[in-house]
Amino acid sequence: MAEARFPEGFLWGVSSAAYGIEGATLSGGRGESIWDRFCRRPGAVRDGSCGEPACEHYRLWRSDLAELQRLGVNAYRFSIAWPRVLPQGTGRPNPAGLDFYQRLVDALLDAGILPVATLHHWDLPQALEDRGGWPNEDMPQLFSEYAVRMFSSLGDRVSFWITHHDPWSAAFHGYGSGRLAPGVRSEEAAVRAAHHLLLAHAQAVELYGAFRRPEARIGIALTLQPVSPESERPEDAEAAAAADAYLNRWFLEPILRGAYPPELLELFTARHPSWEPASADLERMGRSGTDFLGLNYFTRRTVRGPDNREHLFSFCRPSGRLTETGWEVYPQGLLETLLRIGRDYGQPEIHLTATGAAYPDVPNDEGMIEDRDRTEFLEEHLIRAHQALLEGIKLRGFFPWCFLDGFEWSFGYGRRFGLLAVDRPSLRRSWKRSAFWYRERIAEGGL
Repeated sequence: MAEARFPEGFLWGVSSAAYGIEGATLSGGRGESIWDRFCRRPGAVRDGSCGEPACEHYRLWRSDLAELQRLGVNAYRFSIAWPRVLPQGTGRPNPAGLDFYQRLVDALLDAGILPVATLHHWDLPQALEDRGGWPNEDMPQLFSEYAVRMFSSLGDRVSFWITHHDPWSAAFHGYGSGRLAPGVRSEEAAVRAAHHLLLAHAQAVELYGAFRRPEARIGIALTLQPVSPESERPEDAEAAAAADAYLNRWFLEPILRGAYPPELLELFTARHPSWEPASADLERMGRSGTDFLGLNYFTRRTVRGPDNREHLFSFCRPSGRLTETGWEVYPQGLLETLLRIGRDYGQPEIHLTATGAAYPDVPNDEGMIEDRDRTEFLEEHLIRAHQALLEGIKLRGFFPWCFLDGFEWSFGYGRRFGLLAVDRPSLRRSWKRSAFWYRERIAEGGL
């Protein structure tokens, strides 16, 4: 067993998403989300489910807080459901929605748990999608108005903000492949959505200055995937470089360098002549930057030369140890990614805002889920996180995905990532072995 002790002040947390756990989609004045609409589309979600009832966290949040205290975390990363606080996406706020998050934040602080609030975790109000969604050039301003509303409501108590969770997926799977809500299939729409998500982040960071306290932090959480070529052939190496620009650098570089990857920018502007990012937008993105970078890490991708002329690369089938989602278990990739960020982007502060794995989770005869695969996954990634610290990376927090088994987007309820199991239909919470393991790691400050 490797020894890996983390410094004082390190954030030991867990992550969740509002649509994945809250339920109450028709309660408390909440408006319709793009996920409510998307889930009604036949075949959009594998098991035909939706975010109702999820884990009914909206009703059971007090008992969930008790579980967080029992785990011993000193931070909790949750997301605010935009349609719960602004049912139409803008305009008059919903008092019941604001009150829910105010009560949650107050209770977290009373329990000695740092609230880490994500403004946008994919659940855009449907009313704004009806106006064009993220491809609409008005969206950065609309997001900024929402952000200011939340800063003014919670900013005296919340000092740790995340603008977007995995905006790459919101753009390229929400508007490109159509695999996520709202289910649009258009490369141009995806590129426009990505640009507006980045610009919305920049504007929110600028506006946060009016609410900032000395200890306050605001950042963004990007899902990054190291890319490996299938072979040493030149065409596979070129494919890997293109895949890296698409999967990683398209969001990293505007935020941390104020520019898009030039090779991909040239391709997108050639394919879509009506779209060209304004230089002022890119300057704004780079100038605003981020106090910290949230890293979501789950797997790597292996690619080869493209199978047809329309593509820059082709994904290879994952091999080796696989999770239930079919993702390769590759903990070394976490270390590679952390070192790469430090080397290429000036050693920013980093928080590991999501990492975890789905497995079948079959209870034993005593009813305990002995999820050794998940425990091993988390342990291997925790060791790599500590190795990055030893290499000088400014890693400041570890947030496993996720707190509770809930609604997992296009997987529905058929893929479980939680440290705590949620029985259906009773919604009774129970600890998996990985939760006991994590509580020990927190108590000991590492391995």
